[in-house]
Amino acid sequence: MHQISVSVFGLFDLPIGLIIALPAETLLLVGLRMSFASRLASILAGIGLVGMVALLALPSPGGSILIPGSVAGAENVLGTVWLIGSTLVAVVVLAWPRLGGARPATK
Repeated sequence: MHQISVSVFGLFDLPIGLIIALPAETLLLVGLRMSFASRLASILAGIGLVGMVALLALPSPGGSILIPGSVAGAENVLGTVWLIGSTLVAVVVLAWPRLGGARPATK
């Protein structure tokens, strides 16, 4: 789905697949970080997401590649952006410090 693009008045192609997919990944990981006290759920989701993107970027036994541009020699910017962008989003969200600072002790 990251390959979907729409032509804007014939001037350029807008990659709406990436525009939707990268923020969706960000919202998923941020939501998990905010919902749970520990980072375990977001770490597991990040590992699963990056692992699946990496797995889909590999050539299958038949030679087909689901994320083109991730293999040397393939010229596909959207595939490369999806591969690198999804990994960077996961790393940044997981490495971001917890907001809110110290909480007051309850009695």
